[in-house]
Amino acid sequence: MPRFFYPGDNYTARAEAAYLLTTGKFGIDFNHRDALKGFVENRGQYFFENVRKQKFFSKYGAGCTFLYLPPLVAEFLYSGKLDLIQNSSSLLFFMNLYNICFAMVFAGYLYAITGLYCKRTWVRIIFVLLSIYTTYLWHYLRSPTYEVLQSVPFAGFYYHLAKFIRRYNEGTTDDDGTWLHLTASIGHLFVLVMLKTFYILLLGVVAIFAFIAGEGHEPLFRRIYSNLSRNLKRYLLYFVVPSTLLLVCLLFLNWYKFGSPLELGYSQHKTPEGLSNDRFSTKFFYDALKGFFLKPGNANIFLHYPIIILAIFGVRRFLKKYPMDFWLCVLVFAVITIPICHFSVWVGEWCYGPRLLLWALVAISIPFIETLQIMVEKGLKIINILFCILAISLLGWSFNMQVNVNSLHYFVWYYVDGLFRQVHDERIDSYFSNVIHRGKIYGDILSHARGQKEFFPLRVAKSRLWQNKTALNYLEAFITHQAKLNYLLFSN
Repeated sequence: MPRFFYPGDNYTARAEAAYLLTTGKFGIDFNHRDALKGFVENRGQYFFENVRKQKFFSKYGAGCTFLYLPPLVAEFLYSGKLDLIQNSSSLLFFMNLYNICFAMVFAGYLYAITGLYCKRTWVRIIFVLLSIYTTYLWHYLRSPTYEVLQSVPFAGFYYHLAKFIRRYNEGTTDDDGTWLHLTASIGHLFVLVMLKTFYILLLGVVAIFAFIAGEGHEPLFRRIYSNLSRNLKRYLLYFVVPSTLLLVCLLFLNWYKFGSPLELGYSQHKTPEGLSNDRFSTKFFYDALKGFFLKPGNANIFLHYPIIILAIFGVRRFLKKYPMDFWLCVLVFAVITIPICHFSVWVGEWCYGPRLLLWALVAISIPFIETLQIMVEKGLKIINILFCILAISLLGWSFNMQVNVNSLHYFVWYYVDGLFRQVHDERIDSYFSNVIHRGKIYGDILSHARGQKEFFPLRVAKSRLWQNKTALNYLEAFITHQAKLNYLLFSN
């Protein structure tokens, strides 16, 4: 459990939830502007200003507000008070417990997903553990922010849709249980969309696989026609009705909060040039593509989710055994990734790893379960032993990077980078700019704190600023402060 709150977006939903609990009103009245100081100074960055209603609304999904109610209720019952911006140690503890509940349910869903493709219990457990602890997923499952809230609805969305496809292909179309999986998938997607409107795009994925499901080699459009003609009432009841409910609720909430059904809450946040801060354009696509797939650094998907590399070796067999599931993984990945590549803030602002692609990477990594099974079946063959050594080395390195990053405050890299670049030394600039993984810098800070190795930028600063004792003392104190461990228990 972390010892620090996660600065930024989640404060808005927590403030809105606290106001809802203490006043019974949805949306924060303008006369509480002073209590939100720092979050309303830059118009539209965190809150949408509804002038007609004279209220601040969190520009993020209403689901974030409602899902923050349980830990805030616990805090109110424990402390007897609840501020809009509450940062008490007891609230952090309740939020940590809340996160653990979400993480456990997510792990359970991930384990259930592997059960669709593997019967070996221990292989399934290994898949879940490696997916969490050797990737940046660990960071977001423990951080008190929005991503952990999205974990369960996303996993439930995938599991129930895959289960529907499996049962439909097995010919159980007359069983209502088959169709309830389709509705359950839409239900989980409903929660996901209430948390982040962007995921409404996944409703198209549900529609595609709902209508093309089934075994056989008949042409695509004939299969769709055949499915509809045989099961029209079930499609209306289990797909159209819940999908319509999702869309109506989304449009209503947009209208209530932002004044228009088509307003998503992001239009008020402007750049210094007057452009929308959150905008879509093809001009971002090339840079995003390079950042995600080619260039080393904080956005690279292979560095932050390395089991994708190993999943490649299981793709061929996974495709042969589960073609529909394979294309489900690919389509979920594409539907999330391609639009994000056209997004002005595709890097995810201040964050660790390619934050906006987190669930796309979870989906596309599922063939890794087949890689694990191949490794088990090959046994003690030399080529398999060598492959296992390489896999263990890769994932061991990534695990070490995750430990380093999770050991310190979420934004240490930004704080340290911003300060030491003011020394104006090429060696320091190169140190921060050319690092392959930020976990390396976090590790260097930890080594400095343990007295094992002096932090390189500090050593360079000493050689340049040796006459300025005040500046050097400040830099040393700063590094010591940033080295505080981000663990609630057993921390320095």
